[in-house]
Amino acid sequence: MNMASKCNLFTFKCKSKPKIAYKRYTRVTYLYAILAFMERELSLLLAEDDTMVRQGIKTILEKTYAKATLYEASTGEEALHILEQHLVDSILLDIRMPGKGGMQTLLDIKKLYPHVCVIVVTGLPGTELILNLLKNGADGIVPKMDGVETIITAIQTVNAGGRYFQENVVTLIRSHASHWQHVPPVILNERDTNLLKALVEGLTNKEIAAQLNMSVRTAETHRKRLIDKTQTQNTAGLIAYAYRNGIL
Repeated sequence: MNMASKCNLFTFKCKSKPKIAYKRYTRVTYLYAILAFMERELSLLLAEDDTMVRQGIKTILEKTYAKATLYEASTGEEALHILEQHLVDSILLDIRMPGKGGMQTLLDIKKLYPHVCVIVVTGLPGTELILNLLKNGADGIVPKMDGVETIITAIQTVNAGGRYFQENVVTLIRSHASHWQHVPPVILNERDTNLLKALVEGLTNKEIAAQLNMSVRTAETHRKRLIDKTQTQNTAGLIAYAYRNGIL
């Protein structure tokens, strides 16, 4: 595989706008880093709720890294519990998991264990999702359809001191650099999520008000505020946003 064609290695910091400092490794330096990484014992956590997918990845990683210690979690809560008990180098995190969810789990990991590298695996196309993953500290992002070979490359890259972001992700960073802080969130509170679910069910404002125990005027106001919060145009756009970014 041509490493240069698959990823860019750079440090990433974000305050008022992203500061991107590209760090191109020489071929020799990069290969030495990869070889040193593969010779030592790797401690890796697989956080994926699909048992078949998780076992498949685990089997391949065990063949690739014979000395590796692999832990498994099917929810964000389980992943955080494992981190309390064990030293982990890197986490392969599925963005869509039951319970806490991938985005909130990423936030918690980076707050409690900032030294741990997190590679997010996602099959969702939402621009807002990718940008929020970057803002929240993801060390790598891997499209789910790219397969295990890409995952292995990402693991090697982040554990050698780099970041794994493909060209489309780098392009997103560049195009949103001037308004980085205005990217809408993809973590919504319980009230927002319940309203979205009601909208997907096709309920009227009156039915939503009754279901969520609020007045009709409050339900309509909350819907409009949610549209503004997600920077969508209407209810249809709001529902599409929710599916695109894995909220529903």
